[in-house]
Amino acid sequence: MTHDQPGETIFTWGAPPLKFGPGAVDEIGHVLYSGDEMSAAFTALTNDRYRHIVLAQAAARFPELAQLRPTRRPEDPVCPSCRGAGGVAQYPQLICECGNLGWIPAGSVLEPF
Repeated sequence: MTHDQPGETIFTWGAPPLKFGPGAVDEIGHVLYSGDEMSAAFTALTNDRYRHIVLAQAAARFPELAQLRPTRRPEDPVCPSCRGAGGVAQYPQLICECGNLGWIPAGSVLEPF
């Protein structure tokens, strides 16, 4: 089953996705979302900003997923929230809207789920 269709529900029966918060990454690198931490049902996450956050956090938390870390392009601006610091120094457990990378994908917006 592909995970490319917006809103497509994905049920995992093999290896469970690596989940942190509402985001997850499956065994082949697809970015997923589940609003319920106890659920085995995930939805493909298509919003560029949310995908950026999940991939940045996956790469930071799991060294074996470092290749998923987003790569900054010249047109990608500094994060308006942390102003390029990559998070809030006083609260390292908080995840900034940039995924703690200090930049956001150009043209991306945070949309409601």
